[in-house]
Amino acid sequence: MRTRDLSGPWGEALAAEYLRKKGWRIEAMNYRTRLGEIDIIASNRQYLVFCEVKLRKSADFAAAREFVDARKQQRLRTTALL
Repeated sequence: MRTRDLSGPWGEALAAEYLRKKGWRIEAMNYRTRLGEIDIIASNRQYLVFCEVKLRKSADFAAAREFVDARKQQRLRTTALL
């Protein structure tokens, strides 16, 4: 398996661990429906959040949030509502 094939699961595991350390409970990882996938679903006492994880080697080019375009955001919303 190529190194880059492992980066997605590795980045998701890092993000989940970060959230746990901040007091979030991981409800699901890699939640899939016929309409899409949500990398991490997490909750705390106030919020339920749906996370798209983007692993970047460097922030020099652009912030990771810039790579979650409007279409991907809409797909996440639709998947979350199922």
